[in-house]
Order: sequence, then C-alpha cells, then structure tokens
Amino acid sequence: MVNLAHAHKRPMRRRMLLSIMASMLTLSVLYISKPSLSFAASLVVDSLDGPVTQNEINSYNQYLPSIPLPVNNYTPGNDFVYGKSGEDVESMGIMYEITHDTTILDTMIHFADTMLAARNDPNTGRILWNGQRDLVWPNKSPDATNAGYSGSENGDVIAHISYCAKLILQDPSLWNTNVSFGDPDNLGATYLQRAQTYVTELDQTEDTYMIPNFIHSGTNLQYWPSDPAWDSNNYGTPGTPIPWNQQMMINGGFQRLADCHLILGDDSNRVSQYNAIVQASVNWFTNELTPYQSGNGDQVYTWNYASGDTGHVEDANGVHAAYDLMGMVRAYESGRYGVTSSTLTGLANTVLDEISTGNGDFYNKVNGDPSSGTLARLWSEYLHIAPYNALDYKLICNSSFMSVVPSSPSYFARIMLMKTVLNSSGNLALGKSYSASTTWSSSYPASNAFDGKLSTRWASTNPTNQWLNVDFGIDTTYNQVVLNETSFQRVTSYTLQSSEGGSTYTDIPGTAGTTIGSNKTINFSPVTSRYLRLNLISASGDPTINEMAVYDYPSPVNDSDSSISYSSGWNYSSNRGVGDYNNDVHYTAASGNSASFTFFGKSVEYVTEENTDEGNVDVYIDGVLDQTVNCYNAARVAQQAVYSKSWSTPGTHTIKIVQNSGHYMVLDAFNYN
Repeated sequence: MVNLAHAHKRPMRRRMLLSIMASMLTLSVLYISKPSLSFAASLVVDSLDGPVTQNEINSYNQYLPSIPLPVNNYTPGNDFVYGKSGEDVESMGIMYEITHDTTILDTMIHFADTMLAARNDPNTGRILWNGQRDLVWPNKSPDATNAGYSGSENGDVIAHISYCAKLILQDPSLWNTNVSFGDPDNLGATYLQRAQTYVTELDQTEDTYMIPNFIHSGTNLQYWPSDPAWDSNNYGTPGTPIPWNQQMMINGGFQRLADCHLILGDDSNRVSQYNAIVQASVNWFTNELTPYQSGNGDQVYTWNYASGDTGHVEDANGVHAAYDLMGMVRAYESGRYGVTSSTLTGLANTVLDEISTGNGDFYNKVNGDPSSGTLARLWSEYLHIAPYNALDYKLICNSSFMSVVPSSPSYFARIMLMKTVLNSSGNLALGKSYSASTTWSSSYPASNAFDGKLSTRWASTNPTNQWLNVDFGIDTTYNQVVLNETSFQRVTSYTLQSSEGGSTYTDIPGTAGTTIGSNKTINFSPVTSRYLRLNLISASGDPTINEMAVYDYPSPVNDSDSSISYSSGWNYSSNRGVGDYNNDVHYTAASGNSASFTFFGKSVEYVTEENTDEGNVDVYIDGVLDQTVNCYNAARVAQQAVYSKSWSTPGTHTIKIVQNSGHYMVLDAFNYN
C-alpha cells in the first residue's frame, strides 16, 4: 500500500505549469531582465535558456579567486563533503568541463591538494572510534564527545578529489606539463603525476578504512560496522544498513576512482572490486523503490531513508533525496551499473508530481506528504535529475533557488550544466516557452507537445490555419524537426516557419508537406532563429500533435582541422574525387600511428574510407580501448562512420584512433554532437 498521503491531492499538471510559468516571470524580473544590476563579484545567470554565455563564464572566472581554500572537514562539519568546500570543488569540475579553462582546473587542483593534506595523519592524527589513526577526514570537532566518529561522508571527499584526477587523466595533452602553481606538497610536478598521486592516496583510504568498515564481505552491501565500539559515536546502529544518501557518497568515491583506473589501465582487479560495490548498492536501492501512479498519471516512486527503516519515508530536504537522485544519475551515466532511463524518469516524475506542491515550493518528504511541511527550495544536486523530465529544470530553479545563485558556485555551475545538457545538444525544444493558435481545453496545452512524452498532446479547435510555436529564448540553430501525430492523424498540409521577433514568420525551404503520421522527420539546411512554428494549413479535423522535437545535427570536424592531433608519419591527400568529406583525407601507413581529438559533447563518430588496403583500427575513448573496427572492403567506399559512441549527457572526451593492421589507416573526419 502507498502512504495515504497520496489520496488528498495531486494538483493537475496545468497547475504545475502555471506555477513554473509564474516562477519564470518572477525570475525574469529578478535576474534576466536586469543583468547590469549584478555585482561584479557575483555569479551571473543571463538566462535559464540557451547555451552557456561568455558573460556567465566570465562571472565565474571573476568569482573564482574569492573562493577561500578549505581548512579542515570539521569547521564547519562536513565542509569537504556537501559543505562549501566540497561543493566548490564540484563547481570547478563542472565549469572546467564546460570551458576547458586550465585556470579553473588549476584552482581545483589547489583545493584537492589542500583537502588531501588535511587528511588525518597516521602517526600524529586523531584517534578514531576503533582506536586507530586512520587515513580519513573527521567531521567532528576535536573536543566533541564523538570526535572519534568518521563515517560514510569520507566517500564524498574521495569523490571530489578523484573528480579532479579524472579530469586530468581524460586529457593526455596535459599529462607532461607542470601544474602552473608548482608542487608545494610534493604530490607530483606534472598533471599526470598529480593525478596518479591522488588516485594512489585515495585507494589507500578505500583499502584501509572504507572497505574494511563499511562494505560487507561477500555481498558488497554497505552496513555500519558491527563492532560495538561504533555505537560510542551515537551515529548509526552497529550492523544496520547505511542510509541511501550516504551510500551514494560512498559510491561516488568508488565510481570515480574506477573511472581513473579505467583510463590508466593499471589495475583491472581494483576496477572490478569498486564496480561490484557500486553495483550492489545501486541494485539494492532500485529494488526498494516502490512504484505507483501519481495523480498526473506518471509513474513515480517512494522509498525509505534506509533499507528496513519502515515508516521513515526519505526526506526531500537537505542532502537526503538530493544525493539519492544524483547518485543514481551518476551510475546511469557511467553506463556500467544497469540503471535504466525509465527508473530515472520515474525519479524525475517524483520531483515534479510528488515533491513539488504545485505552488512553487516543495514537500519535506519524497511521497508528497503534506503533513511533513514545506521547503522554499531544493538543493542544487536535484538538478542532475532534470534531463529525465525537462519540466523539473525550471521548477527547481524557482525564485528562492535563484536568490542563492549569485554567491553559490555549485548552484551556479549546476545551472550551467543543465543549460549545456538541455540546450546545446539533444532536443532543443525541451524546457522552453510554448504557445498555440488555439487550445481545445486546459488538458491539451501547447506545452504537451514539447514534454518528451507521446502519451500527452496539444489539441486545437479549428481544422484550418492552426499553429504550434516554441520560443527558444535566444537565437538557436537547428536543422531537423521530428513530429509525432500518433493519437489522431488529421493533418493534410503543413510547413515549418521561423521568426526572429515572433511576429513575422517565414517558411523554411524544404519543409512543406501533406501528411505527418505517427513519426515524421523533417531535415533541412540549418536555420538560426529565436522562434520556430509548425504551421498547420489544413486538416481533416481539429489537428492534434503529440510531440514536436527540434535538433541540431552535428557538423563534421574535417581531417585538416587544427583541433585534431596527429602523431608523426601522417600524410595529407586533397582533391581526391572519391566522395570524401571536403574532398580530402589524412592517411598513414605505419602500425601504431595515431590521431586524437578532444571535444565536449555527447556523441562522436570516426569517419573514414573503406578499401582493400585498409585493416583494423583501435579506437580509444578517454585513454581506454573501446573497440577495434575493421575498415576493409572489397571496393573503396567514402565517408563511412565505422565507429560511434554516445553518452546520455555531454562531457569532455578524447577519441584516439591507432593503426592496428592493414596497409593504410585513413581519417576523413570526426563527427560530434
């Protein structure tokens, strides 16, 4: 049975959308319409829509020097975890991935150095609950009654520092360069040496403290220590399951260290061990999610604070559900732990339909129990779930949330991440503003055609001269629209139109058609505009559209582009006349020669020729061999995408191709989105 709190309410989605629209109007007054009023030392969000702007990046770079270095993890408690310093480091990682600015990375390294140096000293440091001076970051004051406590929170400190190591390892071009501010703590002069030191030291904490005390041998499940001495901390009954949010902290450390070892290719047994620990936790959490249908007809979940903690529904406030959701998103995006997109969609629906009150604030419990009280805002970690229901994005970014942003690097950075995820790739129409010529009723608003769901639809009231419009908020480039008319296939004549100001619309060449049907993909030459309109000229009845998605196809990066790095031994051939992209290629005839390309995106393709004189090519992603592709063909064929890789969200990646066999290896282009 689901908690009876669900029976009282469930505001309909129209109420949700009105709340979001009201918040957007408020926010436009607060920070979008008056960017000039922002203080120079404040973080500036120009708009929640569109790609990240240079002004936003500049505001972060100007704010960065004012962020104080961390001191210890107990003043205040958990400062290195979800406190200011831990969150600041996460913001630096996110912003470096977006900008590739090594000044940001160097600052992150400085913070990571300081946090590692503040770890408990094994010879002179604090004696913990177990009588040992373990390599951890105590989060209680030295004079506290439970000063010997040190628990799951260490996993989050490990996650922050290993995030820094991972970013370094993902970019081999940095490896042999000295870190700009030197090596004051003797952790390694070059970027590679620094990253390797981080990984080695963090592995030691995992080996000597986290695994022996919190990971159940045999099952890899996470429990509090069964040692009676643990009870002296007054924190977690010995031998009971660790709460979910704290398991996600532990998982974060293991997962990011596994990422580092995968790139280094240095310890497959350790990677297997770390992955098994994360896998066990993720499976456990997923199995204890209780699904049900919300009042809006969506699948949502409820769950408890910890396994077996019956009656203690997970808290939506503070670090609790925020880390639950962020941890599941991280696991899914790694591609290693079997988390499904449908699970994340259900969790995202839970934020929209259950945690949200429908009035701009939030309930204190994940099941939407009104007796739990309300919150003015959610933690910024919630934004990680937003891509799985785009309506979550601006719902979370309410006026209370945005009031924190000017002085919170982590809130700011996660907005920048969402702008990148939701606007720079994928469906460009998600999370925007919508309008229509007419609407059949409040149950069929224009927004239904842009919510990513075929189960909802926009419906009009007239069979002729109807339209459906999306306002991107800023000029946006696109070259593909996908239409779904699944419920009632009535349209008999249509075209796509673009507009700069929203009043005068121009037909987009090559987009006119008659029927749409259940799925219609319309490709056309790139158009840049703020507004895009589906103009429905005629229909056999009142037209209704289930979904309208807008995309920008990736452009090839030609083999001659300066962003591609070649080893020695490559040659260039132009004016080939065989159908290559840009009529040219680079080629090499020596085994082991390579070419690499670093990009920020969510997909990449290796484009080459196939011919009788070509053989196998090893393709590496972020330093790890991902696939060996065969480029042999009985006849020459140009512009062949022989390898492709995609991720659920954009990030910084490096693709490297290495000649394995055959007389030639050819590079025509890399495609990335």
